[in-house]
Amino acid sequence: MGATVGKKGESKSSGPSYSFTGLSNISKTVVVLRVILGIVFLVSSVTKFSDLESFAEAIRNFKLIGGILIPITQYTIPVIELILGICLLVNFQTLPASQFSVYLISFFTAMVTVKVIAGVEISCGCFGELSSDKIDEITIIRNLLLILIGVFLVSYYGSIKTASEGEGKVQYNWSEFVTALKKFSLVLVIFFFATQSALTGVQNRILKNRIIFLAESGQEYLVSGDTVSTFTILHDNSEQEAVQFPSPDSSKSLIFIMSTSCNPCKKTLPYWKKLWSELHTELNVFAIAINPYDQVKYYRIENDVAYEIYTISEDSFVTTFKDYKTPQTILLDKKGIVERSWLGQLANVQVREIISFSNN
Repeated sequence: MGATVGKKGESKSSGPSYSFTGLSNISKTVVVLRVILGIVFLVSSVTKFSDLESFAEAIRNFKLIGGILIPITQYTIPVIELILGICLLVNFQTLPASQFSVYLISFFTAMVTVKVIAGVEISCGCFGELSSDKIDEITIIRNLLLILIGVFLVSYYGSIKTASEGEGKVQYNWSEFVTALKKFSLVLVIFFFATQSALTGVQNRILKNRIIFLAESGQEYLVSGDTVSTFTILHDNSEQEAVQFPSPDSSKSLIFIMSTSCNPCKKTLPYWKKLWSELHTELNVFAIAINPYDQVKYYRIENDVAYEIYTISEDSFVTTFKDYKTPQTILLDKKGIVERSWLGQLANVQVREIISFSNN
């Protein structure tokens, strides 16, 4: 059940060439699939280059790497995708380009799968602003289809390479595709478990640091009299803002600390909305989420939040505000000293207290 690749031409200067008349149907399919995969990589590269900061944020959201590796990855991946896209479109070094494509997509798929299983709502950043939707099962299926295309190209161009190195007639059949599929399926499984192990290690390190911090401080949240130092927040346009104390405008500050996955936070949200509505003209009100920006963006839309929810850009905020428990509502005086804090879900009684303390 194979299609024959027959040799034609024996020019010593140019080497042997091969007739693909026996593969007319399959070769046309190969060209279409090669062009599709090439376009996918080109679009992915161009959209990332058009908004590198958003892509960097997407990398941060996966929490697999940090520090200087983020800007390096931020530029390296679009460059690799650009090279792969061009190679596939112009049919240059197609076999290694197809192989590397499968490896790259398999790695991305492994990361996305781990996050989807964990219930994390982030954007993959695969196509810049074109892929602003959160990752889900559809993202995984899309990537698996791209992997199948890449595996088929690998098996096909691998057969052509074998034909060019051999003598006589060589056949291409689907058993070669099955062999390549088994190989890359194993690669995908290895990437999945490696990614899961790496992310588990990162989470364990964060948990260990939290436990050590709580053990040393003996206090799980800010209380009256504690002092807060200057911290940095991120706006939804990725611009940073330093919140300084003493307050430049001599106003008190009211801070909501939340998590998008925190059910008590969601139940407290109507009370925070009421507090913001009544106090934002008199106080500096900051709603701050400990989640990545993509999750916060969806949270604001789904819950119809009119005010901006800031994200944080530094670990010092975590230790300063002891935000290991959410929700927290904290009232600071103009010097950054805690006047009162409310841990847990709010109710009307606490809302009245907050308004009363704010006006004193």
